[in-house]
Amino acid sequence: MTRYFLLALLLGLTFFRANAQQTEAFATLSDEQWTVLIQALESEDWLKAADYAAKYIKQIKEEDEEKSLARLRYMFIYASAGKVLQGKMTYEELDKALKAYVGKEVVTPARPIVGDCKSSTMAGLCFPADKERALFTAATNKHGTNIHAFEYVQLQENFDYKRHEGKFAAIGGTVTSFMLSPNQSRLWAMRIFIEKGYVLLDK
Repeated sequence: MTRYFLLALLLGLTFFRANAQQTEAFATLSDEQWTVLIQALESEDWLKAADYAAKYIKQIKEEDEEKSLARLRYMFIYASAGKVLQGKMTYEELDKALKAYVGKEVVTPARPIVGDCKSSTMAGLCFPADKERALFTAATNKHGTNIHAFEYVQLQENFDYKRHEGKFAAIGGTVTSFMLSPNQSRLWAMRIFIEKGYVLLDK
């Protein structure tokens, strides 16, 4: 589970960075700025990662075709959960920080499509057989010792996951709510609910 998620995170960030450099809108952030953010995420320095993401969100004024803002929002949410799980942020502070992201679009890193949820693990994107247009996944740290978020996505359109099983895909959509760990656990931080979801297959 952990190796898959880390690989997916790195692939998603690398794919985003390579493609974003080809767009004029991406000029709002330098290559160096993206590099330090990616390095902070890779090294699980959640304090730096969250600070960089928050700073860049303020710097970018408009969304571009590469969904820079949506991806940065997800990075901030993911890193902030990491801060809580490391005891470097309280759940009260997390709740306050996340309020600004309800109703906002996010895009996750690419993860493998692993099929229906009965036979899969949390290593990738799974599709519950008893729910139409539904998708589930979980974001962990690289060792799998912490779950930053359980992610529940309602897709706008049907998606034939069997046809694409084994491929990598990012998920986008609008955050409708966050449900923080009721026991303020140090093992898992939150549940994220996303609607108007869509699948972005890696090319």
